[in-house]
Amino acid sequence: MLKPTALLVFYSAFLVALSGQQLDLRKAAANCIPSAAAALPNNRNFGGKQPGLELKAEFSTNGANRACWDFPLQINLAQMAALRIRFRCFNVPIVSQFNIYILAGNTWYSCKFSPQVNGKWEEAILPKSSFLPEGSSNSWQNCRKIRIATWRGSPGTLYLQFAGIEFISPNVSIALLRSGGNSEQQKEAYQYASHLGNNLSQGGLYPAVIEEDDCSARLLYPYQLLLLPYSAASSAGQISAVTAYLRNNGRVGVFHTLPPLLAAQLKLPAGNFLRVRSLPRPLAAVQPELASLPNARTFRQQSTSFISVKPGGILKTTAWWLDTSGQNTGYPALLEVPYGFWMTHVFLNQDSEAGFQTLLAQMSRFIPGLQHAAAAATLNRARFAYANSGMTAPNQAGNVLQAANRLFLNGNDLACRDYANRCLNYLSNASIPQTPPRENEFRAVWCRNPDGLPGLSWLETIRTLKASGFNAIFPNLAHASLGADQNIPRISACLQACHSNGVRLHLWLSCLGVADLPDALRQQFAAEGRLQKKENGAVLPWLCPSQKSNRQMLVNTALALAKKYPLDGLHLDLIRYPGSQSCFCKSCQLGFSEFLGRRLTGNWPELALDPQQERKNWEEYRRRQITSLVQEIRQAVKSVRPEMQLSAAVYTDWQNARSTVGQDWVTWQKQQLLDFVCPMNYRATAALFASDLTRQKQQLGGVNELLPGIGVSSERFSLEELARQIQCCRHAGTAGFILFEYTPRVAHDLLPALKKTLP
Repeated sequence: MLKPTALLVFYSAFLVALSGQQLDLRKAAANCIPSAAAALPNNRNFGGKQPGLELKAEFSTNGANRACWDFPLQINLAQMAALRIRFRCFNVPIVSQFNIYILAGNTWYSCKFSPQVNGKWEEAILPKSSFLPEGSSNSWQNCRKIRIATWRGSPGTLYLQFAGIEFISPNVSIALLRSGGNSEQQKEAYQYASHLGNNLSQGGLYPAVIEEDDCSARLLYPYQLLLLPYSAASSAGQISAVTAYLRNNGRVGVFHTLPPLLAAQLKLPAGNFLRVRSLPRPLAAVQPELASLPNARTFRQQSTSFISVKPGGILKTTAWWLDTSGQNTGYPALLEVPYGFWMTHVFLNQDSEAGFQTLLAQMSRFIPGLQHAAAAATLNRARFAYANSGMTAPNQAGNVLQAANRLFLNGNDLACRDYANRCLNYLSNASIPQTPPRENEFRAVWCRNPDGLPGLSWLETIRTLKASGFNAIFPNLAHASLGADQNIPRISACLQACHSNGVRLHLWLSCLGVADLPDALRQQFAAEGRLQKKENGAVLPWLCPSQKSNRQMLVNTALALAKKYPLDGLHLDLIRYPGSQSCFCKSCQLGFSEFLGRRLTGNWPELALDPQQERKNWEEYRRRQITSLVQEIRQAVKSVRPEMQLSAAVYTDWQNARSTVGQDWVTWQKQQLLDFVCPMNYRATAALFASDLTRQKQQLGGVNELLPGIGVSSERFSLEELARQIQCCRHAGTAGFILFEYTPRVAHDLLPALKKTLP
């Protein structure tokens, strides 16, 4: 039994406290339904007035791969801002993923959360915008369950303790409206809402997040400002509610294309949809007019399209689009009217803190006191984190926290928030051992843009990378379906730039996925029966690895590329199945029968998916299809260029990958099929990232052939978090690291600053 320790709560009376509805943890434990590897929960006293909740899971190698605890609810969360949990986790490294689900009506909404440390109390505030529906959206007026789930990374015992679970109310009079709940645009619309909501939450603002199903004029009236992250996906009912709100002197912030009724109500022009490729240079950033938006900051955003609008009349331009040369394009990025503001593209959250400062300045023109609310919330987070860190004064974290307190009392909200964030970073850094880099550390980037950095040539792109101390690039320049004569000018230019600057080029080769190919070629593959099929016969944009024509095409392309170019490496991507529900084409049916050495008896493909019939054999068959394909590619490329390195991008969780997508990458390494492997360890926190490395080191028996992928862009890292995850790689002893992906913010902002702060 774990020894209970006191939960410290350290809040000052002058802070604006968040409030909401607490989950009764005593009743939750009594009514919980555990499943899979989960044990029955217990109530424990952690030093507070109310008993806490302790969850235990026993993960074994051959047991269930997750643990779930379901707690009944009967609560209206239509105007919830976020879920706050105060928790600690023991044995974080054995877990590959943590999730919290809320059942709203008949729809499960899922959100990941990430422990920062092992065995210490911490607070996580999960904005409602991070809870994404598994299916069509639903009203949150009748929320019926909350589920906590953890996924096995490796065997062991997990303890997860909660001192509080709270559904918090907004701390500002702002409502963020989610749209497209039952349309084809749902996924896109919810992604943009997540970008905006997560940015505001990270900055300390927690707006109410309201589903389209709950949107009514009556519900909206009390709010001073509404935000529509992607109004093009709004239903007629939602637009009607918003226009009624506007007629009642409301204020709205809208993004990208405007529905005609809403544009008319706001007295905004329709504008012209414009693709950036029609401009002399790509878009790079949004630059605020500081006279209108004091304390705003230029933020990077590489939009590929926007709405072109001519300023004038009642339209007041408060920010402009800049191109990659840093010049003002003359196109407004933010426009203000008496009834609100309009951003002429969606907010992508590619430059979190600077973007927040500009949004904050724009919204503050309609609602006073937002800077104060953001400072109070950030200071609250810092005080809780410091109180439960176990640190004793004097130390850097405590010193900047004291400074933040003084600044708050003196009304300097902007500086207070900055110092509170410094405190949080010092606390996070304290748990990461500082380790010097190994000699010849492999420092690489994935570059998805086939032309390099926007607005730069390949030579300029590589020189920029080299200047930041990086020595390798993995550019997305080849697809196995297109042969060796694809992208010849680009590959040649990149190769020449790399070798003239001492940078290694590992060519990124897309293998089985064909979603990005031209429509005509995809249709040709479908007509030839070469694409994968789901259980119901639906065709997927993936080549079937069991078909000889597909395998030979992949091997031939890899061989031809190796012959044609003096590459340092060939990097395999999408060398897997898309998921567990494919492929069930005729070739796979025949191949599986040959693998078993007997005729299939029973219904196809049901027998392959049934754990009581052939499920285990089916998974092994799929693994062998991918493994043998990797082996054939290796034999081909090494036969003509033995010094060239072969690598692959793989899923983080090997055990899950081998059963769901056939990617048995630990076996690949033990059979020496790859020179190194790049698990895509895209984690929001260094604690989970370090846990991945610990588990992978155990599975591989070492990390010399491991080049971990760090999700600097996908997870929208700060400089400090990037530095922490690099330190995790060094402490684990990996050969180096690779960043996803090489964007202008990474190239021009993060990596030069990183070079100054890290050896």
